[in-house]
Amino acid sequence: MFAASRHRNTDALPAKSDNPWTVDDILLKEEDYPDKVPFLKLQLLSQSEELRDLLRNPHLRQVLRSIDGADSKADAMRAAMQEPLFVEFSDECLKVVENDKHKVSRPGATEDV
Repeated sequence: MFAASRHRNTDALPAKSDNPWTVDDILLKEEDYPDKVPFLKLQLLSQSEELRDLLRNPHLRQVLRSIDGADSKADAMRAAMQEPLFVEFSDECLKVVENDKHKVSRPGATEDV
């Protein structure tokens, strides 16, 4: 009888998003979560020419796909850390997000800057 009463007001519903990030991720303070990288720092990874150069290597891309598809991410990461190319990639990621051009993850490793 009242067709309008059956109509749902879709304007009141929150918009669905494919974005996995939350507001907390974006506003995250580094000192609050020392083991979590803030979203804005993660975005810096896309601006690194060094990372782009490394990602051109098909072997590195395969290692990354293997980690992504592994049932045990921890085991896959342990295996990947035995690959010098993956270690170089992870070091470069850390340099970007930590904003420290001199720091590398391998003990005894040095870098010319």
